[in-house]
Amino acid sequence: MNTVSDAVENTIRQLNECWLRGDYAALAKLFHDDAVLLPPNAERPIVGRNAIVDGYRRFGEMGDIHEFEIVAMQTYLFSGIAMCHMRFNIDYAINERRFKEAGTEIYALSGSGEDWKIVWRTQVSNPHG
Repeated sequence: MNTVSDAVENTIRQLNECWLRGDYAALAKLFHDDAVLLPPNAERPIVGRNAIVDGYRRFGEMGDIHEFEIVAMQTYLFSGIAMCHMRFNIDYAINERRFKEAGTEIYALSGSGEDWKIVWRTQVSNPHG
């Protein structure tokens, strides 16, 4: 790692690698105990690492990912806090229904050096297929 920004972006890349391969134990290590996830169009956030990881697990069990691509990532650093937004494209199927989406995920992370934990994640998706 050359910079703190690289460490933060590496955490986000690890998150995507973990959920795509179904490694939920490794995924859990990337989230703070009290992390918050606000899914698209959700009425309420998902609170806590275990609940968040269970959501990833449920998606993995019911969905088939055909393609996932990180299009761009930008990180903004503050004292002990990092904000990162990641644009992505995804092609997946649930119950044989195919979806293609482009969107942006927004993360808040807490940490220092190469040790960062995700404390907040939200996503804005734009279906295009």
